Amino acid sequence: MMLRYLASKEVYRVRKTIIIAVIALSLLLVNEILLTQYDNVETALMVTMFGMLLLYLWSNSDTVQVISGLILWGISTLVFYLSWSYDGIYNSALFAYPCIILLAYIMGSRLLVIPMFIAISIQIIILVYAHEANLVNVDQNSPYLYRNRAVNLLVVLSLFGSISFVFIRNFKLALKKRAENITFLQHQLNQADKLLKYDELTSLANESVFEKECASLLTRANNLQLGLFILDVSNLRQINNTLGHHFGSMALVQVAKRLNLILQGEEFAYRLSGYSFALLKLTGSPKEMDFFREKILQAMTTKFEVDGIEIFLTCSIGVTVAPFDGHSVEELQKNAYLAQQYADEHSVNNICYFEPFMKTKEADKYFYIHELKNAMKTGQLVLFYQPKIDFKNNQIVGVEALIRWQHPTRGLIAPNEFIPVAEESGQIVDITKWAINHACKDISKWQAAGHGDVSVAINISIVDFRSGVLPQIVFKALSSHNINPNLLELEITESTIFEDTDHVQEQINKMSARGISFAIDDFGTGYSNLGYLNQFNVTILKIDQSFIRNIVDNSHNQHIVKAIISLSKSLAIENVAEGVEDLETADWLKINGCALGQGYYWAKPLSFVDFCQLLTKEYT
Repeated sequence: MMLRYLASKEVYRVRKTIIIAVIALSLLLVNEILLTQYDNVETALMVTMFGMLLLYLWSNSDTVQVISGLILWGISTLVFYLSWSYDGIYNSALFAYPCIILLAYIMGSRLLVIPMFIAISIQIIILVYAHEANLVNVDQNSPYLYRNRAVNLLVVLSLFGSISFVFIRNFKLALKKRAENITFLQHQLNQADKLLKYDELTSLANESVFEKECASLLTRANNLQLGLFILDVSNLRQINNTLGHHFGSMALVQVAKRLNLILQGEEFAYRLSGYSFALLKLTGSPKEMDFFREKILQAMTTKFEVDGIEIFLTCSIGVTVAPFDGHSVEELQKNAYLAQQYADEHSVNNICYFEPFMKTKEADKYFYIHELKNAMKTGQLVLFYQPKIDFKNNQIVGVEALIRWQHPTRGLIAPNEFIPVAEESGQIVDITKWAINHACKDISKWQAAGHGDVSVAINISIVDFRSGVLPQIVFKALSSHNINPNLLELEITESTIFEDTDHVQEQINKMSARGISFAIDDFGTGYSNLGYLNQFNVTILKIDQSFIRNIVDNSHNQHIVKAIISLSKSLAIENVAEGVEDLETADWLKINGCALGQGYYWAKPLSFVDFCQLLTKEYT
């Protein structure tokens, strides 16, 4: 578009030049006709004018450069011819040469100007030589000589003035256009600079500005403390999903405005990525740091109004203080994020100062994520089995499969250390698949050894349900080892059921239809919603060990356990007491009607070999 515009301007300039040249030639022709006898000069002028008109008609964006050259060469040739015909170096037509040079500058480039200048110089030299050789006729006696020269000079001066006017006018327009472009580019540069430094949504300074200003404040914090507060809006994802992303964006704008309102003195706020903000506080008083922390929390826990709707936002805040928690921006920010994550994991609207153990925990997390990739391939993961005992006959009726990690350098790693990390990273899906397949394989070995049908309970995470392929994994493992589905029991927690009810229920129904049983693990510690027991085909309630320990001396826990046992019997659901560690507890549970028990009183979790030995004793 811009190239087309420039080409049209070029054509307009060339046509304007042709018109000026034709007018000048016309005046010269009239002058010659009136003051001299008709000869070859008049003919040359008319031929040139006719050629100019043809060039005018031929001019377009494709031919403009060629026409520019033809005009200049044609006029310079005409001037040379006129000078050669009359008076040589004394002919007033030579005053047109400066006009031709000026036109060459306007219409062309150095490729046109330089050859034209050289050609004109050669023409003048030829005229000088012609004078010396008496090849040029100089008529000083013509009665119209001075009038003719005067008219020629006036025409040349008019031509020069017109060309100069066009040149200067175009030059001024070009300068104006350039000034406008500079102003526009400066505006664009300012906008780009603003986009580079400020968040477009909230107008707060962005992360790049935060890093520079934090580094600058660190250099000033000799005898002062610099507090870095990383704030994450925890429930904004939920708001986006329910009220829409536009509403969520407006909520972020409100957060930014409120944070700006609490700033005083050496306090600064920034928008980081996503739902995160950063605040800096430079002070010499720890009390002022704590007061600023409380101001942030109060600002975030007060209700917000967005598009006429009142909402409450939840947040988690991590705090680092220089120089205690780091000496660089990167170190402070990293530790503040660790503190923020710790705050988010442990409570709502929580603020945590960084502690060194958080870094150790994060290092362990990275270690587990990296090492778990090879753990299954290299046989580091193993299943241990803890028996479930029938209180009526004190016989083993099943086991719970408990995964252990036998690491080559760290030794035996407990599941409560790496399972949460596996769930967060998604690796739990592969671990569960391995555990189900391995448990089915062990069941088939026990059957082959003549130990009868021993059911195995395996813990299932909510992450295992999210992919929707858990039934296929279970069915394939049962089929591969020719195991009766009744021998497989899947344990789920109460929270698992309520995360995505329909999706989870659909998968549970598929597996229940095949004969797989489901147990609620740690019953009584969660929602304890009775409605889901039938809805999700629950066949077993596992009473959490927190109610079983010290139950003999704790009347409150006795009432809870009795209620759970009574509930399970009324619903025809089997119950299992976890964490039975002594005879008195076992006797109390047996007397009060508990069906099954599990705990160290009978056996700790055993390896496959040790459990096989226990089964051998059981069946001999």
